[in-house]
Amino acid sequence: MLRKKYLIVLAIVATIIIEKLILDWNKYGTISNIQGSGNLDKSVLTQYKNQTIQCTSAQNHSQDPKPRRKFLTLFTTFADAEPIRYKVQNNTICNYLNFPEDLVHLVAFVDKAAYQYQFNENISVCGNHSNFDIKRWHLVVLPKSSTYLDRPFLKDMFIYVMREFDSELYMYTNGDILYPWGHLQRSFQAVTSYVETHKLHEYIIFGLRREVPFYSGSGLDVKQLNTGDAEEILNIGNDTEPTRPYALDYFVTNKTSFPWHTIPAFIIGSVRFDDWLVMYANKLKIPIFDITQSTPVVHQAGIPKIGDKRGEDANKYNTKLFEESVGPYNNGKISECAHLRTLLIKQEVEVIKNKDYLAKCIHAKILYIPIL
Repeated sequence: MLRKKYLIVLAIVATIIIEKLILDWNKYGTISNIQGSGNLDKSVLTQYKNQTIQCTSAQNHSQDPKPRRKFLTLFTTFADAEPIRYKVQNNTICNYLNFPEDLVHLVAFVDKAAYQYQFNENISVCGNHSNFDIKRWHLVVLPKSSTYLDRPFLKDMFIYVMREFDSELYMYTNGDILYPWGHLQRSFQAVTSYVETHKLHEYIIFGLRREVPFYSGSGLDVKQLNTGDAEEILNIGNDTEPTRPYALDYFVTNKTSFPWHTIPAFIIGSVRFDDWLVMYANKLKIPIFDITQSTPVVHQAGIPKIGDKRGEDANKYNTKLFEESVGPYNNGKISECAHLRTLLIKQEVEVIKNKDYLAKCIHAKILYIPIL
């Protein structure tokens, strides 16, 4: 009898241990969970199964692996091989540090060299920012399987931040774009209110930039911000208008409003992926919001790029993905291909239907999703 009771207790303990193991495994994501949300390529599946993405904290800030929910998770990358861009990146870091800490997670995907320089505690930051403020940034080192030519896959970045950070919106931005926070926040709030009112389950937000020269044309002489606050950004871009109708530098969705896991493995810092996203959203009839008019963002223009073979290879890679998906076409002009746009009227943002929308924005042929 005693032996029988012992066996029963042993069986109960074993059951509890097995259930705990199953819960822990599911907590960190399994292949079956990911496959249930779409068709990821093998490298991404392996990445999530083995949990090889590393999250590195600047100066050991924010030890909590799951920071509390905020309004926005903003993430970007910084090139580490071009010293002339360090001042540009410093401007960007300074500008984003003006975004309210209680509303915005700041995330940078970096490699070791970038981590050592751009976020070094001895780097001077503009305005009233101290070196301690840099610790707000969450630094992430992606595995090689999530990069090509040392450039991250856009979709892997979105998938990662959506898993690790809790917020209402998620925004990728190029690392040389400056934003007036108040205008950005009001634009997002207008969109999310419209989405809720009209019960939209899918959508994506784009916008054009204003070109402002930041480079004098010699040496490392790049214009530096004074404060990086909204007033300074607005003053800098006040006399300019968007001039590049196909150049999109930021993409914003919530966790479920756009199928990031289904897109090709486009790399950032290169061509064509912005046009493809516009065409893909139109093909899937996902509403596009153009917030250009209510959000005067500034591109730190004029900085020369290193014309090396890696840059050429990156452009060839993205172009190949684009053309294998849609062919030699391009219907990604945001002024004609966004279903909705925002307007700033007396400091209030309104969402209106885009009267300039063209039916040709819906690609007539099948869009293929190439997986390399």
